[in-house]
Amino acid sequence: MANTSVHFPEGMLDELDRLAEERGVSRNRVIVDSCRQVLRSRRQWPDGFFSNADRTADELRELEAGAEEFARALAAARRSRRAPPFR
Repeated sequence: MANTSVHFPEGMLDELDRLAEERGVSRNRVIVDSCRQVLRSRRQWPDGFFSNADRTADELRELEAGAEEFARALAAARRSRRAPPFR
């Protein structure tokens, strides 16, 4: 496992230690879990990202046609699942 050095503001390590004790885990676990949570939150789509509420009927038809064309191109590009070369 990789390691790094981190410089915390005055008093923050005390807070991390208290939190770790409350949770019954190590300070390292608190820090790693916190970093993991931040990284996961970056991967979430913004609210309304998949909404088409602001699209006109013409735009929706164009999007649907494009999606169908894309699906056809994917299907045409598929190849059989043969054994990989150089076994």
